[in-house]
Amino acid sequence: MPRQARVIVPGLPHHIVQRGHNRQAVFVETRDYEYYLTNLREWKITLGLEVYSYCLMTNHVHLVVRATDDLSAIPQLMKRLAGRQTRFVNSMEGRSGSSMNRRPWPASGKLQRIGFRTIVTLLPTVPTQFPMV
Repeated sequence: MPRQARVIVPGLPHHIVQRGHNRQAVFVETRDYEYYLTNLREWKITLGLEVYSYCLMTNHVHLVVRATDDLSAIPQLMKRLAGRQTRFVNSMEGRSGSSMNRRPWPASGKLQRIGFRTIVTLLPTVPTQFPMV
């Protein structure tokens, strides 16, 4: 069964969740977070996106990004972020290939970082339309 297409509406903020494969840790050390944020900063400028907020957790990321008229900008951003982070982790841990297709293996005493999976949700434009936590 084909995957349902994501709905991207130009000009509106979108809540994007990017998770580690099998909810495994993606960020283990401070440099992992810093590398992700450096890439986020670079690609948001390159693609002309506005990032309203972000929250980096050990095994997932939350972003609120305003969509532009270029409907491929958000998917490109997420593809670039996931690809670069995966290559970074692979180089730090002496691995090769895509970490998104691997089966989890024992972490040997430290958190294991795996590739990303992305979920996009459209946010209402009026803050009172969604419940606050």
